[in-house]
Amino acid sequence: MFFCGFGYDEVNDDFKMLMIAQPKAQFDGVRFFVILYSLKTNVWTQNHNVPGYINFRTMFGAGVFASESLYWTTTTEDQKDVIIAFDLTLEQFKQVPFSSEQVPV
Repeated sequence: MFFCGFGYDEVNDDFKMLMIAQPKAQFDGVRFFVILYSLKTNVWTQNHNVPGYINFRTMFGAGVFASESLYWTTTTEDQKDVIIAFDLTLEQFKQVPFSSEQVPV
């Protein structure tokens, strides 16, 4: 599994790419790697601020960039629909709650 997103961090004047990947050898496990690339520093860093509630297995597609964050739809472990955002300035994930009854999924 592999997901990515690309966006601009206005505060630090930097373009960044986020990569979320699960090594092929670990498809039976749950381990995912979250790695962030900075065009300004030309460095990849592993992000360790990944909340346990994110279910990467149900994520879909490339991240959508808006308001200095990358967004994906997914579900929590208890199957609630959520939007996951990765703030490119703070370099951390956050959950954006929404109801699938309000928005057709």
